[in-house]
Amino acid sequence: MPYVDNSGVSIHYHVEGDGPPLVMQHGLTNSLQTWYAYGFVEELKKEYRVILVDARQGLTRQTRRHALLVSNLGIRRVVLAVNKMDL
Repeated sequence: MPYVDNSGVSIHYHVEGDGPPLVMQHGLTNSLQTWYAYGFVEELKKEYRVILVDARQGLTRQTRRHALLVSNLGIRRVVLAVNKMDL
């Protein structure tokens, strides 16, 4: 399982497929496995480099973590998909 370090906090992520980068963030009551369970990853990885990020507290903090993660992966621009159904 790959991780990136953010000031001592390990951020767990998965990367699937090739193509334009698509970062997917699940809601707080789910995990990145949710994207697999509903078939999103299987379909999207055919056309995108799908980057799945495990959630931490707060979307603002998450956005900073996303920026760190994509920077560490050498990516300059991404599309971000967020599932916030748990609000």
